Amino acid sequence: MNLLKNGIKIKKGDLKIQNKKDGLYIENFSNKPGVVVFSNILRLNNNVIKFDSCVDVLDGIGCDFKLLNIKFKVINTFTPNEIIYESSTNKRAFFGISVRPNSVVLIKKINLEISKQDEKNNQIKKYFKGDTLLICPGYPSYQDKYNCAFIHTRVKEYKRLNMNIDIAHVNDEFLSKTIFSNFEGINVIRTGFSDIRKVLRNKKYKKILIHFFNERHAQILDSLNLIDTQLYFYLHGAETLYWDWPLITTPYFSEYKEISNKDKKLFYLRDEIIRKYNNLTNVHWMFVTPWTKQRSEELLNIKYKNSDIIPCYVDDKIFNYTKKDPELRKKIFILRPFKNVATYATDIDVLVILELSRRKIFKDLEFDIYGSGEMFDIVTEPVKKFENVHLHNEFLTHTQISEMHKKHGIGLFATRYDSQAISCCEAALSGCVVVSTNNPGIKQEIYEKYNTLCNQENYKEYADVIERLYNNPSEFLKISESMSKDINNIYNYDKTIGKELKIFEKNEKENVLKLKEPNKNPILTVLIPAYNVSEYIDSTIFSLLNNKYAHELEILVINDGSRDETYKLAKRWEKFTIGSNRSIVRVIDKKNGGHGSVINLGIKEAKGKYLRILDGDDTFDFYNFELFIEKLKKSKADLILTDLVNDYEITNTIDRNNFYSMLKENVTYHFEDLCYEGYGFDEWAPVLSTSTYKTEKLKIDEIKLTEKMPYDDMEFNLLALRYIDTVEYYKLYVYNYLLGRPGQSVSDSALKRNCDKHRIITMSIIDKYEKLSNNISNIRKRFLKNKIVCNMINSQYVICSEYFVTGKKFRTFNKLLKKYPELYKDALDLCDKANTISKRKLKIHRIFNGYDILPLSIYNKIKKIMKSLVRK
Repeated sequence: MNLLKNGIKIKKGDLKIQNKKDGLYIENFSNKPGVVVFSNILRLNNNVIKFDSCVDVLDGIGCDFKLLNIKFKVINTFTPNEIIYESSTNKRAFFGISVRPNSVVLIKKINLEISKQDEKNNQIKKYFKGDTLLICPGYPSYQDKYNCAFIHTRVKEYKRLNMNIDIAHVNDEFLSKTIFSNFEGINVIRTGFSDIRKVLRNKKYKKILIHFFNERHAQILDSLNLIDTQLYFYLHGAETLYWDWPLITTPYFSEYKEISNKDKKLFYLRDEIIRKYNNLTNVHWMFVTPWTKQRSEELLNIKYKNSDIIPCYVDDKIFNYTKKDPELRKKIFILRPFKNVATYATDIDVLVILELSRRKIFKDLEFDIYGSGEMFDIVTEPVKKFENVHLHNEFLTHTQISEMHKKHGIGLFATRYDSQAISCCEAALSGCVVVSTNNPGIKQEIYEKYNTLCNQENYKEYADVIERLYNNPSEFLKISESMSKDINNIYNYDKTIGKELKIFEKNEKENVLKLKEPNKNPILTVLIPAYNVSEYIDSTIFSLLNNKYAHELEILVINDGSRDETYKLAKRWEKFTIGSNRSIVRVIDKKNGGHGSVINLGIKEAKGKYLRILDGDDTFDFYNFELFIEKLKKSKADLILTDLVNDYEITNTIDRNNFYSMLKENVTYHFEDLCYEGYGFDEWAPVLSTSTYKTEKLKIDEIKLTEKMPYDDMEFNLLALRYIDTVEYYKLYVYNYLLGRPGQSVSDSALKRNCDKHRIITMSIIDKYEKLSNNISNIRKRFLKNKIVCNMINSQYVICSEYFVTGKKFRTFNKLLKKYPELYKDALDLCDKANTISKRKLKIHRIFNGYDILPLSIYNKIKKIMKSLVRK
């Protein structure tokens, strides 16, 4: 729909609006934003919106586009000259334009369409077509020209060198939207972690460059096949200096705060991630300064293995030295973000101006303050009264900054850490004398010999330096020229981009996996049930091979009649890992029989001392898995337990599940000692994805799981625990369990859809339990009943009574369970204890034979009504 054809409903502000041949012309020469709202109601109906616009900014800053709900409150903001896909949570909306103060715009096109998720996904696939991917948390736009501008400088040079590179600005701001934009000739996609993850599962890059690497990126990389990919992590400061968090993030006018327990937990996780990736041969740490690397190694007690110092490139074609007129020493500029982060130290800059205002030279000086952010008006308030202080609440492009440098002689850059050091260097390269703070990071760029670095909070020292330069024009000129040469020597092409390209060229020849000759007697068989997982299987197998003990494994992939390319892809790994004795990867193709049939066959085929199951869409954490194999080689236990990570694909977040907090590491337990209440397992028996079994124990009697049925893991546990004598636990998060993939059996809709199958598997478990119960001890029998059998019964009752309006499903199951009087009776107490369906409610359902069943929401409403009637 072409929104320019809509009539105007509301006009707010002093605006001049004209319909011209080439578009809608709007002038706003007032000091306040002007708003235009169009009359037609947009029918969004909670769909994906596609928004496309074309705007010329004729003067000023420009405009934004707004979606407003029926109460005229803003629900979405769109920036011009971008193609935006965004999920809508509204049925109806109005459309409006907000024109910035003192701006003139010509709106040539504004289209809004209801789109489909598939169209968005196809557009994303078309965008990613290079052989190198750069991921960053920010990138300049015409609304925010200062956002990671140093990355843009690098990218322009990559493009000039014809590097085939895709740019992805990725953060949580884009969880529900994707933006295709262009900034100064560079195409940029702004999207969420989940979309990038989906792209990388299906597309191979030779190089992935990540600026500000953190745990969110690691979560994506952990789930990928990176056999032919080199990883470059560009470290600018905070991402590895997080233990200095109070110094880095304290708000203005606040005391430093201690690191919270929540942040400590996150920082310990980051420590683990950095140590983990430091062991990989295809990872390269690119520090922007020697001090950043040195400080990071101090804080983390680590030595980076593959690391280089690659400063951010400062383009001397843009920031070229021009000999200064000595009169320019009187013109001082400040260029900073005005976010509420005290490290930017704009308050110190303001105090310097106030100090200079008390000196005779002040009237002969002129100050320009550039930047934008929530603290701009607050921080600059004390200097608004001065006629020779000019405030520019805006961002500048590199070209505009360069022009500004030519009109000034001194750049004032106080800092409380080493923030915005690149801005200092750009100013110095242009010939401006930089006055900054005497801290370790800054001293590596702006040398102490110039005597322009000051003690952090002593604003009088900064004022003294500026007064000294004012009184000594010849010294000002000498420093200007010399400082520019020094910066050029640090940040020139050869020391930055040139050095970087040589590293790229050298590393492209490296092989990520260096596999040893496979052992004849593998320590561990990893059984991978694989059905229609072509999108995931490469990553699953790679996660097992990406460690120094890969040769100790047997990776047994059983293709369960997949209809996609799962078998073909797995077979390639079989050829890749072959040695003189055997192949590490062994692939078996069979007709579809379900997850249980794969486990039945896998146990027969397994040759490893131990056996572990890994589903074909999940992965092992390569670092913890390596540590686990080291433990496994020494262990003699029948069952070894580790921990689990839930990997949420949609939000790209994780949580760590520790099912065995009652167990201690490096202790060998007798299994039956753990069967007593409180001594061992909590609600469930050992979880299959955390369990590694001694293979010989699984082969004592043939394990025969029900085929073509979900939820067979509980059936496996029942049978596998018959002969287990000893148990060990290691606090290692080995298994990464992917959540959020379509078709998984753990969602509410899947539980409802599979109700009958859940009943069948439950009855199969009951039948097998009854047959084996005479051959095991009473304590083991009670454990299996409470932790497996009755939990399955409980789950079936919940599904029957809470997910269906009628009681038919309940009656069918209840009738079958009556054949087992002991379990029928015990289910009442165990369901009540599990806090899922009350004993009283289950009794009522049984009395009325399921005819009283109502949906849970209606049942709860009736309970509230009954309570209110009792009160009355």
